[in-house]
Amino acid sequence: MEETEQTEEEPKSGFFFRLKSGLQKTRASLAGGIENIVQGKAKVGLELLDELEETLLIADVGMKTTTFILEDLKKDVAQNRIRENDEVLQHLKGRMIKVLSQNTKPIQFSTNKPLVILMVGINGSGKTTTIGKLAQKWKKEGKKVLLAAGDTFRAAAIDQLQVWAERADINCISQKSGADPSAVAYDAVQAAVARNMDVVLIDTAGRLQTNQNLMEELKKVKRVIGKVL
Repeated sequence: MEETEQTEEEPKSGFFFRLKSGLQKTRASLAGGIENIVQGKAKVGLELLDELEETLLIADVGMKTTTFILEDLKKDVAQNRIRENDEVLQHLKGRMIKVLSQNTKPIQFSTNKPLVILMVGINGSGKTTTIGKLAQKWKKEGKKVLLAAGDTFRAAAIDQLQVWAERADINCISQKSGADPSAVAYDAVQAAVARNMDVVLIDTAGRLQTNQNLMEELKKVKRVIGKVL
């Protein structure tokens, strides 16, 4: 079991600088892509709507959410209620805020054991970045947070989570690349219980539910967590 320690800042040509730059580009890509599409069109019409739909789907927003975001816009454009580019952007902003505001019940933290959050999803869906942002948020709110680098399939995933841990000045439990993810999860939850932590955020490798072996691996992770709690 290893825990990250604070290190000196990497030079601008180093790994951590490149990783930070990449994360910033990822964060800006969806919003920037939408704005570029809308502002780059002289006319609000079917071509613009098709490009917006493609951009949302490529960004893994999902078909259901993409449909929700665009359905009223398509109707308003068809009936000439929306004609200007700025009106399109305002509509999209409003719909996205509505999506993100739904089901925003506060997370309940236990007083006698850590809350364990297992982050799962397909490759590239933002699991590690989300963990980092949640860790920063809860650390600022006074919670005792522990991270676990359960994506042992990619060495870069471990490094990325350690960067987030360093940013928030919190510990990250990790093992070498290729280690058993359930062992990482077990070590992390056990450490969290011993240290009376409030929450453990566990990263996992990207997977599709059609991959039987990877889904069984996820079940194993859940089982070992249950043994500790």
